[in-house]
Amino acid sequence: MEGKAILEDGSPATILPATATLEPWADAAAATPFTDDRTAQLWLNQYALRPEPQHLAALLRKSAAWAAHPYIRAGFPAYALAAAPAAAPTFAAGLRDADEPTRAMGVVALRWAGLDARALAATLGPEWTTRAEALSIRPDPLALEATAARLDETTARMDLAWAWFMATGRPEPIRAIVDLLRYRDDYSALRTAQATPGRKEAADPLARGVLYATAGWSLASFYATHVLAEDYVRLWREDGSVPAPIREELRTLLSNEAFRPPKQG
Repeated sequence: MEGKAILEDGSPATILPATATLEPWADAAAATPFTDDRTAQLWLNQYALRPEPQHLAALLRKSAAWAAHPYIRAGFPAYALAAAPAAAPTFAAGLRDADEPTRAMGVVALRWAGLDARALAATLGPEWTTRAEALSIRPDPLALEATAARLDETTARMDLAWAWFMATGRPEPIRAIVDLLRYRDDYSALRTAQATPGRKEAADPLARGVLYATAGWSLASFYATHVLAEDYVRLWREDGSVPAPIREELRTLLSNEAFRPPKQG
């Protein structure tokens, strides 16, 4: 492709030659772009800018080995399929010979995307039908409740928010996580409790401290590895409509000791 154009100001411009290759959908779906965890992560990180929904079934199959929460495994393909519903038949077909837990996650993803999951659901036995039914309604990833009683559910919804962001690049899910930085004053309660074994009081402040730290380290990780996350953080840390304490937290994402990744083991 090449040619000439007239710009808005009337000046001419030359469109430099470029070559585009058209590939049949079935061929593209068969050529999985990732071979290991690293290439899969790179593919995920660029998905919002370069969506390839023909590979969503292959990703769901691969995620079986990640021990990821169901919100993550089903959430990413659900949001991606909602944005590209024409890919649903390829997605379902790519899971027909997968193991039953993976097919169940595929059913959940289709339902969360608002798409027809009946054909894939019909391949499930009673146990996995029940499990899929238990997840039939997609949780709201923006409903992040900062209470001790809901801490586990809220952190899982944060993962769902990240899945939404990675699939679409939308600002709403990452902004919801940014807003958790408003709990920075509760982090001191968490540190005190960590240094005092057996301490039980102030449960909700401890939960808020956990959410503050979790939001910070996840934002720092995405800021360092995802170009859209970096753009949003740069925008919001200078945006006067964002509360000043949150803007201060965004400016120290990479240097704040509270935002170091949690230790494993």
